[in-house]
This record gives sequence, C-alpha cells and structure tokens, in this order.
Amino acid sequence: MTVITIGLKQVSFSGDPGEEEPGCYDVRTDDNSAAYSGPQWQDNTNSLDGDADDGVEFAQGADRKWPVCFERAKDLVASVLMKVFPSVFWSGNVKIKGDGPGSRRVFLSSLPARPSR
Repeated sequence: MTVITIGLKQVSFSGDPGEEEPGCYDVRTDDNSAAYSGPQWQDNTNSLDGDADDGVEFAQGADRKWPVCFERAKDLVASVLMKVFPSVFWSGNVKIKGDGPGSRRVFLSSLPARPSR
C-alpha cells in the first residue's frame, strides 16, 4: 500500500476577473516600501510543515502569511497550489471544498492533479 500525502504549498487571493472593478487589492507596508503581493500564504519549507511561520518577513525563501484587502459583497478568488507526495505513484482528480461565513458563495471544484516538481 502507498500512502499519498497532499500538502498545501500556497494560496493567492484575487478579485473576480469578470468584474470591471475586481475588488481585491494588495496591502502595503506601513512605510510604503513594499507590497504584500501574492501569493499571500506560502509554505516554503521543503517538507511543507503546514504553517507559514518559518523565516523572516520579506527574506528570500521565507514563508508568507500576508494580509489581503477586498471589498465586502465582492467575490474573492483563491488560487491554491498543493503538492502531492510521492507524485510518481499517483494521478487523478482532487476535490476542493471551501466554507464561508453567512451566505457567501463557496464553489466546489474537482481539479486534475499534476506531478509536483
């Protein structure tokens, strides 16, 4: 039997590209020297330890847990990258499900999995 592990690598947030005003914006640092641009959540450890708490903010290769600004009542799109271990033994579809507060629309997707690099 082969045990397959799926780890969350990164999440980027954006607005609905079909809207004239997408409603999602990068947050900037207090001194305005840098933007907290996507991906806003990123685990950069080789073994994907499941958190975004490793390293120093803005340092090369550090994890990210950055804010994002979006307008209320606008759709927010999350792009997710997951890694499958071991990738050589498995291919197929992965079901993605989300949950939001109140009456927010949450979409269920079934996506093809590609081997991770």
